[in-house]
Amino acid sequence: MRMIDGEPVANAVTSLRVKVEKQDIEKGQPLNPNACAIARACVRQLPAVVAAKVHFGRLFLKFEGQKRWRRWGMPEYALREQIAYDRGGRMVPQEMIFRPLPVDTIIKSSKRGGTRRAEANRPKHKRHRMTDVRASAYKDEKNERE
Repeated sequence: MRMIDGEPVANAVTSLRVKVEKQDIEKGQPLNPNACAIARACVRQLPAVVAAKVHFGRLFLKFEGQKRWRRWGMPEYALREQIAYDRGGRMVPQEMIFRPLPVDTIIKSSKRGGTRRAEANRPKHKRHRMTDVRASAYKDEKNERE
């Protein structure tokens, strides 16, 4: 099971609607998953949320009285806003809808199709790594919340 700050992560079951406002953007800190504009908007708008983290393509929320994080997928437009914000661009105030992750994106297949020979003959592609964006959520980090 995935862990964040020593606590398990569970998948969300319902969608979530959050409105990122100008004040969230101005007070937010780029590259800080605990204090970016989206995380600040979640803590401000959702009364039971005590902590929020926004990582590459995922939203994690910790609710009052619960000992686990909940995980949502970010829509493509929110991910683009997040990347622009982290790289020093501007984020536009808007409403964002976060949806639970589909099960097929969570479960990893233990078998890859094909034979060893077919895999050996497959050309090696260099993976593209995003730079100047925030790190993975699954690394232990301090919960920096203002």
